[in-house]
Order: sequence, then structure tokens, then C-alpha cells
Amino acid sequence: TTRVAGELRPQEVSMIMWALAKLAESGMDVDATAVQAVSAETTRVAGELRPQEVSMIMWALAKLAESGMDVDATAVRAVSAETTRVAGQMEPQAVSNILWALAKPAERGVDVDATAVRAVSAETT
Repeated sequence: TTRVAGELRPQEVSMIMWALAKLAESGMDVDATAVQAVSAETTRVAGELRPQEVSMIMWALAKLAESGMDVDATAVRAVSAETTRVAGQMEPQAVSNILWALAKPAERGVDVDATAVRAVSAETT
């Protein structure tokens, strides 16, 4: 993953992050270097992400953290910031994924992006 990480498109970044999280969720050992490389790409492509991609990455980052992986805080902030841009375009599943992903770190006492929570929450009404 590290060799091609600088060449990934937004959809590829979101799919790889999702796959890494699913592997971690199933109990498989996930290479921390791969997670860090793709997390760096997440920050690079954040402004190009579509709503579904934002949702998938937010879910993946929360799942990876829940599985005990060190998650790049810069990536979390970058993708969280994009939720306000795409909130009005989200399908219900994406809204659900992002709210869950924002709630997970809040459960552990980590500050979450209040603007992102409000923007996504507004889509539930």
C-alpha cells in the first residue's frame, strides 16, 4: 500500500480504509504502516470526497480506533471537516454511519467536531 499510496483517488482511499477496518473488525492483524499511509492519503484527498466516501472513511476510522489501531488525528479532522460540505447530499445510511463514527470517540471523552455533528444531525429531520 505504501508504494502506491500517493497515487490513490478518493474512491480508492475510502474503499481501502473500509476494507482495512473490516479486516480489523474480523480480528485479523492489520498492518499499521498501511493504515498510516492510507490515512495520509485521506488527508490529501479530503476536499474531493463524495458523501458516501466521507461516510465510509469516518466509519472506517472509528472502527480502526475501536479495534485498537492508532488512527491519524489529522485524517479524522480533515474528513470530519468535509461532513459539513457534503451533509446535504447524504443518503440516510451515510448519515447514520457518520453519526455513529462521531459518537465513538465522544464515548471515550475525545472532542469531536461539533459543527460536523450539527450538520449531519440536521439531515435526520
